[in-house]
Amino acid sequence: MNWMDFVISSTLMNAMPHLVLGIWKVRLFSAFGFGDKQNIAYGFLCLGIFVGLLIYKYGADKILDNGIYSRWEEVAQFIQN
Repeated sequence: MNWMDFVISSTLMNAMPHLVLGIWKVRLFSAFGFGDKQNIAYGFLCLGIFVGLLIYKYGADKILDNGIYSRWEEVAQFIQN
């Protein structure tokens, strides 16, 4: 793990409380202000930055080839049966 992986994971971990508390209508200070809608917007911004950095570093093809994402078809078939 290098510094870029740390920034990527920190951005994801920063998005989670802002999204969850924004949906729960809890007022939490964010870069966009002090309110639930601002927290949701900031959470989605952090989530977008996370996805952008992840694709920049690893590429979309390598992310989708990862084992955690490669079995979605099997999961969908299991749920349907």
